[in-house]
Amino acid sequence: MIKILISIKNDIKAAPGKTILTLLTVALGVGILSIALSISGFLGDIVLDKLEKEGLIINYSNGEFSDTGELETMKPVEIDKNILSTLEVDMDGFIGASPIFSQVWSDIQVGTEKYQIRNVLGTSEEYFNIMDMELQSGSFFTSDDVATGSKKAVISSSLATQLFNSPEEAIGSTFQPPAGQFRGRGGENNVAIETFVIQGVFEDPDEFIRTSYQTADIVIPLTSIFPAGMNVSRMMDMVYGSGVIKVEGYSFNQAEAMIKQSLSSQYGDDITLTIWEGSPDGDSSTIQEARRTVTTFSIVVNILGIVLLLTGSIGILSIMMIEALGRTREIAIERALGASKLSILREFFSRSLVLTAISIMVGLILAVILIQPFAHLLDPVFEGIGISSASPSLTPAALGITIISALLAGGVFGVIPVVSLMKGSISDTIREG
Repeated sequence: MIKILISIKNDIKAAPGKTILTLLTVALGVGILSIALSISGFLGDIVLDKLEKEGLIINYSNGEFSDTGELETMKPVEIDKNILSTLEVDMDGFIGASPIFSQVWSDIQVGTEKYQIRNVLGTSEEYFNIMDMELQSGSFFTSDDVATGSKKAVISSSLATQLFNSPEEAIGSTFQPPAGQFRGRGGENNVAIETFVIQGVFEDPDEFIRTSYQTADIVIPLTSIFPAGMNVSRMMDMVYGSGVIKVEGYSFNQAEAMIKQSLSSQYGDDITLTIWEGSPDGDSSTIQEARRTVTTFSIVVNILGIVLLLTGSIGILSIMMIEALGRTREIAIERALGASKLSILREFFSRSLVLTAISIMVGLILAVILIQPFAHLLDPVFEGIGISSASPSLTPAALGITIISALLAGGVFGVIPVVSLMKGSISDTIREG
């Protein structure tokens, strides 16, 4: 080892600029690669945590999307409320399912004031569990409320504050949806004005989740919008034609295959079924963009780190080439005196590993110093997935992959020159040297 360190010291003295530049290039590659692997892993974990922390949320419909992107459901609907028991039996990770009527109203009236609403959903009591909604005040509506079509509502904290000054003041308050029209027995047109009572207030999800799944500002029992006198039990069989499912332990592709297989067995192989991830009205570009962002970032920055690492390793190759050419006669004499090729290769391999190890130490120091400034440059990426600030750190996995990759590249490039030198005749090499 002392001999190797002395040799490296002599190299630096002989060509300080080239040697130091080579070591710094390898160090920079090590630093960038370790930072890239750590941040890409951090981003991937965040997206996975946001989208699949408590399970994977998937939309389904007994229908398909038209060329214009509108969801067209089958009539009559081929799926009924037995979808719950079917999936619960067939899927170990099944958590729940809930039918959904999206965009029920676009505005409501509170007192004499009218307000535009981003999204109103008619659904069942299972929706709150599926979407991991956290109750801030009051209570969620129940299965009995769904069965009886109660005029109850649960609203977001931000909407409660906007309409009633606070979530607490919202409880027990009322609002009216747009008036509905129906034809009376005598053929006359009548107007029905209904009043909903706010029963609960839930905490607003972060913007990434709200945008991805079009989380509602107002959630009501879907039976509350059925016309008066309608057979609720019969309608409940029909409304399960479109809804949302939550499962755990599956990727999206696995869950899609399992759901289609399960429902085809229950309702027939010719059933029309569309499954997607995102909002009830269609695929969410937010989710797709988040996944693409993480994937693209990982590929681009990791490639940059690998290129720098290999570039530096080629520099080590040139250093070892000069070393090998300068010791051509010495190597031949060592072989003539009985030194094996393996022992000579081991010497050069060890020397290149020491050079690489020095670069690795410098590179890891750079990574520790630069990872936070580098992360701040990616604030727009983090904000795009709902993170106002992020503090990623170097991960053991990233460090392990980087160190092994650097040592492997440096070791391989370090022995290439001496391998070619040892192919010639020992006597010819000594005579020519």
